[in-house]
Amino acid sequence: MISASPLLRLLLPMAAGIALGECTYNRLAPQPDLTLGLWGVVVAAMLGTLASGRKVRRTLRHVQNGLFVVAAFLLGVLLLWGERRGQAVVWPTHDNTAMPLAANYRARVCDLPKPTAKAWRARLLLMDGANRGQTIEAILVDRRRPLRLGDVVVGHFAVRALRPHRNPGQTERAPFLRRQGVTGTALCFARRWRVLSASASLTLKERALLLRERWVAQYHAHFPAHDMAVLSAMTLGHRGLVDAETRALYSETGASHVLALSGLHLAILYALFEYTLGAWSRRRSLPWQVGVGLLGLGLIWAFAFLTGFPTSLVRAALMFSIVRLLLFFSRPPRPLHSLTLAVLVMLVVSPSWLFDVGFQLSCAAVAGILILRPLLPTLQWFSLRPTLPPYTPLPRFTRWKKSAVRFVYELLAVSLAAQVGTAPLVAYYFNLLPLNGIFSSLLVIPAAYLLLSGSLLFLLLPFARSLLAPFLSGVLEAMESGLRLLQALPGSVLTVHPTLFAVGLSYLFLLSCVAFAGSRTVALRRRFLFVSLGLLLVGGVHFAYISHRRARVAPEVRLYHTTGVTALHFIADARHSYLLATDTLRARRALAQTARRDWDAHNLNVAFLPLSALSTAEGCTALQQRCAPAGSRSNASPTLIDFSPRVVLFAHRRWAVVRELLPLFPPREPLAVDYLVLTRGARNHLQRLLRFYQPRLLLLAADLSDHYRLRYLEEAVALRLPVFDVDRQGAFLEEISVAPAPVSAPPK
Repeated sequence: MISASPLLRLLLPMAAGIALGECTYNRLAPQPDLTLGLWGVVVAAMLGTLASGRKVRRTLRHVQNGLFVVAAFLLGVLLLWGERRGQAVVWPTHDNTAMPLAANYRARVCDLPKPTAKAWRARLLLMDGANRGQTIEAILVDRRRPLRLGDVVVGHFAVRALRPHRNPGQTERAPFLRRQGVTGTALCFARRWRVLSASASLTLKERALLLRERWVAQYHAHFPAHDMAVLSAMTLGHRGLVDAETRALYSETGASHVLALSGLHLAILYALFEYTLGAWSRRRSLPWQVGVGLLGLGLIWAFAFLTGFPTSLVRAALMFSIVRLLLFFSRPPRPLHSLTLAVLVMLVVSPSWLFDVGFQLSCAAVAGILILRPLLPTLQWFSLRPTLPPYTPLPRFTRWKKSAVRFVYELLAVSLAAQVGTAPLVAYYFNLLPLNGIFSSLLVIPAAYLLLSGSLLFLLLPFARSLLAPFLSGVLEAMESGLRLLQALPGSVLTVHPTLFAVGLSYLFLLSCVAFAGSRTVALRRRFLFVSLGLLLVGGVHFAYISHRRARVAPEVRLYHTTGVTALHFIADARHSYLLATDTLRARRALAQTARRDWDAHNLNVAFLPLSALSTAEGCTALQQRCAPAGSRSNASPTLIDFSPRVVLFAHRRWAVVRELLPLFPPREPLAVDYLVLTRGARNHLQRLLRFYQPRLLLLAADLSDHYRLRYLEEAVALRLPVFDVDRQGAFLEEISVAPAPVSAPPK
């Protein structure tokens, strides 16, 4: 494999260095002396590699290779640190609480604003101030006001630095925004912002986005909402309109790559270009061929630019460009070498792309096709040339039959190679293995040819739209009907929860199997066979350890970082866990990824309880009844959790939750509690709250407004009360060493 692409000697250690740089950025990157020393080591290692020359002894060759690996590894670390430093922006904050400080900003809408129920979600480019030129993602409340791309907005709001959610099992949004150039977020209420003027001069990218929106509007005018959303995702990269049910259908059948623009779409469009202008140019002179080839490259990058440069499409465009340039210079292209070079260029430009899910899946799919497909057998029966005398041409029907069967076989083989290459990553990120993904390609890829070519004609030929719309809708409906049949088959999807270590073992096992199949000597085959068996043994031990660890759920209490809702989770064991939420429906939606990747992995039985019932004695009795053991609903039944007005008793700890104004008259002595949780609706001053409760730690929920959050932080600092802010510090997790003992509920 290294001989197929020598650049792997540079790519693999550099990727490992980027991963280590991400893990050590907060601890080591702020030290300038260390960074300067690492650059010195890189330069010294590269000079040592070049000074040793090409013709060296075997011992010096190992030293030379070691210096090269060290240089590439440290280069990856420094590239990641440099990119992160360029994205680090200091926003104005209060001195004593580190809360964001509101200020007046003048900004320009630099991306298409997305409407929500009551507000606009927009990307704003700041036009003045100390952070001029920075891009933020802002929520502008008041949907009634029109907002368009290019508008100049003036507003008074506070900008926050990007912070992770830190909920168990949840994918962080901060790195995703950082990769798109966003350095902060903001919330601006109604009457605190207005459109100052409409910008007449748009950038080239903004004009491309407006053109894409016009094409989406043409889909909307001729197709139903569902067909419009799917076609917009497949052809223009506009996936925001696809609903959750459709995403689940394509994911569970292994066809989700059709909704994300990738090398498949680019290959189809470039094949259409080759069958038309490419075939015409090959019958002309060499200058015509070069000109048409350059036009094809320009169209490839124009399509990538129009769709917003998704990472999978950028990787595919780079590969196509490298292959075409090699053909211009009469060099036989090496696909694996082209893939390695494309990935290397992308990581040098933006090292954080290494952690993008789409980038990883795209590279794994192409690598699986290039590495695993040659190992699959190609039957001699598919050959259209007779191998035995008499050497007479085959009948036309036989040629058609063999061509059709060969097309189906190649489709299945390529799909199998791509599915195997991406299976560990799909299982890790989406917790499912679509076993019918091989057969879904028989439906998806031919339909993708028809849909992409038909959509291209639909967008370019306005007079034919009324004729093409029913055809495209019929093809899409037929494809999704076939996918629903595959989805309904028993055992079509496996739910799995692998660890990152298991994913690495899976890829090492695949590489060892590939090396075993490509070995030419018995000694090498025996060596790689032992390596494969050893990896299987390690994987079995790891699976047994993880299964045993997940079966023993440790008691824990979690206050989740959920926007707009308070979610307090009490976990006694796998069968008994209780989640109190201010809005159970919003909590289910906000914690859907945590439920899939964390709760399901530990087989947690979660009971959703309304937090509003905790305010009254009758509500506490109802909560006690719902938490009683199965088969017994009496008030005196022993439970693992106990409720009283605004207080939860769990594992010998008291949690006071305040979500409304407290009574007028406080008790004689404040109730000693371990934690005091303040949620949206808590408006009393902290000094008055302490007359009711005496906590060891103050917890500020994520749905608390900024006004009251700032006030409680300032009051906690003045009273020297320890405080944990979920909005800034992420989810609050407390492991309990002693298992909660059953307690008897109070009588009615």
